[in-house]
Amino acid sequence: MSRVIGLTVLILVGGLIFSYVKSVNTVNPEQMSSSKTEQAVYEVRFGDSLWTIAEANYGSGYKWTDIYNANKSAIATPDNIEIGIKLIIPENRPLTISISPGDNLWNIAQVYCEDGFLYSKLASNNKILNPEIIEPGLVIQISCR
Repeated sequence: MSRVIGLTVLILVGGLIFSYVKSVNTVNPEQMSSSKTEQAVYEVRFGDSLWTIAEANYGSGYKWTDIYNANKSAIATPDNIEIGIKLIIPENRPLTISISPGDNLWNIAQVYCEDGFLYSKLASNNKILNPEIIEPGLVIQISCR
């Protein structure tokens, strides 16, 4: 009888640990809304690529897909953009989110900036002294620049 109780407790504890580890590596999906409503225009110059334009406008080349998606009708292929065409640059204003239990800055940077390495930038922009410790309920601004 004690073996059955011990095995049951072991299974329950294992399930709880699994659930906790899984939740640490997720970002609250309700926070994944985007506020890209305003747009700017950029004229392509010699040497430009969608990557360099995204770096200049958003601080991350990974956002080139936002520019491409907003300009699919003007761009034949994303790796060859014509000099002189005018591209719509969707506005990327800072987004404010509230930290949920299990959130961490790496995953937040990965979801919103498409680059987990920007976690330290999020920490510094929000004056977080230790980026490894963020408390649920803390409100931060997401700016990938």
